[in-house]
Amino acid sequence: MSDIKFSLLLNDVHMIIPPYLYSYLAVLTVVSHIRHWTFSVARKQKFSIMWLKEAYRVLKPGRHIYVFIDWRMYSLIFHLMKHVGFQIRNCIVWDKVNMGMGWQYRYRHEFIIFAVKGKSKVRRIGSRAATDILRVPRISGNKTIHPTEKPTDVIKPLVLNSSLEGEHIVDFFCGSGPVKEVADETGRLFTGFEIDPEHYSNAIKR
Repeated sequence: MSDIKFSLLLNDVHMIIPPYLYSYLAVLTVVSHIRHWTFSVARKQKFSIMWLKEAYRVLKPGRHIYVFIDWRMYSLIFHLMKHVGFQIRNCIVWDKVNMGMGWQYRYRHEFIIFAVKGKSKVRRIGSRAATDILRVPRISGNKTIHPTEKPTDVIKPLVLNSSLEGEHIVDFFCGSGPVKEVADETGRLFTGFEIDPEHYSNAIKR
């Protein structure tokens, strides 16, 4: 990545396809094919350290990073974020309102690690009324265009709370592009990365 410094990072480190770090066989009916990826524990850690170091490098001092994560990867990413230098400030819970997959207590929430770069001159979030619970309905499975697609309504408060109009935000794992859509709507500059050609194409159309 170039020497551009960003005011905000939002990333989804969930699962199913790289950079998602679990072994998983996913039938993606939207794109009509099967992807199978296997990550060992060592590869999970190596990959995570690589992108987190780069995230730390390109983030401006005192600015924020949000990482969407589920409970299986929370401990690893939490400790690796601290290892590369981030200061963990909170764990936000996204309450998806409607339950998803699973059978022993079906999934209805996702964690969002909120952290900052550095200890001095740290930017405050934009609203004192913001809590650590975001209650936003998940996108119904038959309406998604990406396996871990996030609704823009869960992205928008994070963007508004942690950046100003005209500032530059980045998403290392762009997926279908909800962060891009929110950045465009709120007057932020945006840089995103996505290795899957179809998801990339969907993202740039938003």
